[in-house]
Amino acid sequence: MPNEAPVQVKTKLKIFSGLPSLVLYFCVFFILLVFFMLSSNFVPLRGIEVNLPRTGGRLTYTSRNFVVTVDKDSRIYFNDAVVKGTDELKRRLSESLNAREFRPDKERIIVRCDVNAPLSTVAEVLTVAEELNVSVLFMSGGQPKSRTASFTEPES
Repeated sequence: MPNEAPVQVKTKLKIFSGLPSLVLYFCVFFILLVFFMLSSNFVPLRGIEVNLPRTGGRLTYTSRNFVVTVDKDSRIYFNDAVVKGTDELKRRLSESLNAREFRPDKERIIVRCDVNAPLSTVAEVLTVAEELNVSVLFMSGGQPKSRTASFTEPES
């Protein structure tokens, strides 16, 4: 074997000079984007159309809250279900509070009112909340330019 010469292999590969193709990076980016979108937790927002007034501040959604919505036609909704007046609202709210072991420091009602909702209906909803000793949080549309919302988990 000492008489054998080393074998040289010629390739057709060329040295690449220039910028790499960005298509692969975009593919990986979109795959990661889809993965994170599918694996994230979504908090469902209520589906009743209400034109909220514009105010400052941030919106906070907590899953221990009850949502009462008053639309422009003076209809009252409790957690997306129409209720027939404040008596039924009071009954359903007290049943829900009793099912959760009511604690005044943890429970609250989020009131979503349309801009054109009658003030008398809103006052009746506030009276029901006062009778049941539940705090009330009014929800508004936020500032027109910044729409930031924070989603929080309930405190145990």
